[in-house]
Amino acid sequence: MTEGIDDILGSQEPKQAARGHRWKRESRGPLHDLITKALPDFVDDGDSVANLHKLADALDLTYQGVYKWFRPGRKNQIAKNQVQRIVAMSEQQTSGGADFVPVKSADFWEFLPT
Repeated sequence: MTEGIDDILGSQEPKQAARGHRWKRESRGPLHDLITKALPDFVDDGDSVANLHKLADALDLTYQGVYKWFRPGRKNQIAKNQVQRIVAMSEQQTSGGADFVPVKSADFWEFLPT
């Protein structure tokens, strides 16, 4: 009468990603898109958005400290002092191409806490 574990839970074989597989990064919202525009050096090959782990390291923050700017279901927000740091980093970017224009603090206006 007892069903096999395979019947209840599916295959017992663990599902593993192929060796070398990496999850594709996706935008976490409009603030992430703006940061991507501001910091092209932080976009890895094959990705379309900035790598938040690299950003966290550059800002000497934890990944969780950066991730909280993009919490699902909440308005994207970033502190003014972090905006100033990102603007300064944007001015130092090298991979933006000929049409790259560094961001300004005013670009982040809608993302500042009220």
